[in-house]
Amino acid sequence: MAMFHSTLSLGRSDTVIAECSSYTVLLDFFKRTSKAVVRNIKEIVFSKDFNINYISKDFTPGETYSKVIVQALTKSYSDTYILFNIKRSITEEDLQTEFKKLFINDEPIEDFVSITFYDKGDSPINYKNMYQIQYKRNSKTYIENFYGKDWESIYSVADKLIDGEITEIRKFVHYDDNIKKDDGVGYFKSVTALLYSDDGYRSLKIPKVDISISHDQLSEDISNTFKVFGKSINKDELKLKYS
Repeated sequence: MAMFHSTLSLGRSDTVIAECSSYTVLLDFFKRTSKAVVRNIKEIVFSKDFNINYISKDFTPGETYSKVIVQALTKSYSDTYILFNIKRSITEEDLQTEFKKLFINDEPIEDFVSITFYDKGDSPINYKNMYQIQYKRNSKTYIENFYGKDWESIYSVADKLIDGEITEIRKFVHYDDNIKKDDGVGYFKSVTALLYSDDGYRSLKIPKVDISISHDQLSEDISNTFKVFGKSINKDELKLKYS
């Protein structure tokens, strides 16, 4: 018997982990019982939880690069890898040696276009000219980032190239790639605010709200910060739900 990790998709994606005699038996089961597309099935070949070929090693976190970007080549193919948590002791020669043990499709990696190391605090992204496009194809939503002088030029390019319904374009006005450790304390998971103005209603969900902020202070801050359809919020009708 083998363990399989399967992804099924119908609008949203769901994961199923199950033991079965073969992936074909599992695939046939999904086809008989589910309306979802069986996006992929992967045999679990190494696992601590299921004790499959597991190799126990002591681990102590050390210093790492923020990210490393590797552009690799085979005779016929190329691919770009964005790697996180690469050890600070690793050199470009180390990466080349290890990546030459890998394949792109069915061909071994033989050469590299570039290998770029990013230190903590480095950011390869300049958000000032960056836009995010959201588009839908069938029942799935996608996002892509592009640089351009204005949203009209971004829309023109996307409309020409992308086979999907462009539903939203967002201009980056703030970007921060710092990673903050989540210790799980000191905040509400979210606060949902019901906002009313003379012209309508909106719901606003604010994540990870500092637990030290009083209800009255938060209500006042929300009232002074947000608007609904261009109008000020009616403070007496503001409602907050904590979770």
